[in-house]
Amino acid sequence: MTTTQPILQPQTQEKFAAVCPPRRRSFPTWKFPLLIPWWIAVFWKKTVSWGWQQRIKSKLASIGDGCRLRGTSLITAPDRLWLGDNVHIGDNSTLRAEGGLQIDSHAHLARNVVIYTINHNYEGTRIPYDETVVAKPVKIGIAAWIGINVIILPGVEIGEGAIIGAGSVVTHSIPALSIAAGNPCRVVKQRDSESYYQRKSAKNFGGVNGIEYRDRT
Repeated sequence: MTTTQPILQPQTQEKFAAVCPPRRRSFPTWKFPLLIPWWIAVFWKKTVSWGWQQRIKSKLASIGDGCRLRGTSLITAPDRLWLGDNVHIGDNSTLRAEGGLQIDSHAHLARNVVIYTINHNYEGTRIPYDETVVAKPVKIGIAAWIGINVIILPGVEIGEGAIIGAGSVVTHSIPALSIAAGNPCRVVKQRDSESYYQRKSAKNFGGVNGIEYRDRT
């Protein structure tokens, strides 16, 4: 004779789940000492990063309010770098500012961005180049957004409100309110100018992760 187990009705199943909630695996206490090296590494990285940021900020030609330098980056000739208000520079960026680099207010640069304001002189006395350099300033306009892994070459001007797509190589200037991408970087569309200037006049600027930035002026 075959017997079958009674099937719980839906209401009974809900009551059973409420009385007997699923067990949650707790973190074994014996593993906590293994986390100590990790915590030390995190603390050391943040300490080094904070110290580097303070040193660089003290050497800049000018720096506005609310600027953020994430992590650590390579910045040469910081006395030739001008930052406006609420400028964000992502971790692991390379800024060669010898030729002059101006980043206007509310411009945000993602991580791994490379900006060069100088280049080797291939028309010098030696080949492929000599020890002299050719300097051309770079300017990034108000509220421009530079994506991750972007490379900007000497002499380029990124217009106000422009957006440069990830991985782009910018070899020539990009007009204001343009959305550009590619290698070489080309304009693919335009931003809505009416909407942009409405937000600008209302001072609706994004800060960390796009959260509202409160202008102190």
